[in-house]
Amino acid sequence: MADQSKNVVSFSKGVNAELMEVAEDILIFSFEHYEKIILPEAEHFFDQFPFTEEEREYFYPYYYWWKVFCSRGILPEYKTIYQMFLYQNRRKFRKKPLLESTLLKWQYVIPSFFYIEEMISDNIYHLFDIFDYRENKIVVVSQEGFKQPDSNDVLAGIVLPLATGGYFSLFDFFVIPDKIRAPIISKLISFYQSDITITTGEFFSRHYPDMLKMTFDHLIENEIRIIQ
Repeated sequence: MADQSKNVVSFSKGVNAELMEVAEDILIFSFEHYEKIILPEAEHFFDQFPFTEEEREYFYPYYYWWKVFCSRGILPEYKTIYQMFLYQNRRKFRKKPLLESTLLKWQYVIPSFFYIEEMISDNIYHLFDIFDYRENKIVVVSQEGFKQPDSNDVLAGIVLPLATGGYFSLFDFFVIPDKIRAPIISKLISFYQSDITITTGEFFSRHYPDMLKMTFDHLIENEIRIIQ
């Protein structure tokens, strides 16, 4: 565990720095080619909630990046937007085997919810993935100004593999406070267990917006404001 946390500290160097550049390229690619598909669906989703414009803007990446990495059915051969990006850039990435092997792993990321096992530093956390319990994850929080959660809070977001081991958060985690976490986590787990005929990846590909809605409704019912 100590060795892995040391490795992810080098987040700003070498291949890991290139991964951040690729993430920006993915964003540009998705906007240029698929914004007309994603935007109306995102607007329809967020119209369900009494969010301010600032809150909609804050929560938008959770839906958007799910659409890029996980959502299937809008493109030929059941591919994700990210897989289309990977295919179109395959020749460029083949020249850099470590970068390519890491990006291939990104095909299988899913959004999730995390218990905090340990706060290793202000921006490195040891997390337990509630829906992918095969491994604990050392995660670098890459956003400046991220407000440190309490140790018993639950974090929600997407983490991507780093080349040197560990993971990083592509955008802010949002925090489900400890005082309201138990009912919503229980509800999400029950929902997840309601269909055992498909894989975890397939489940999140189809049902993550439903899980987001449950979470947002729970925050609203408990008058928890992410944006103060």
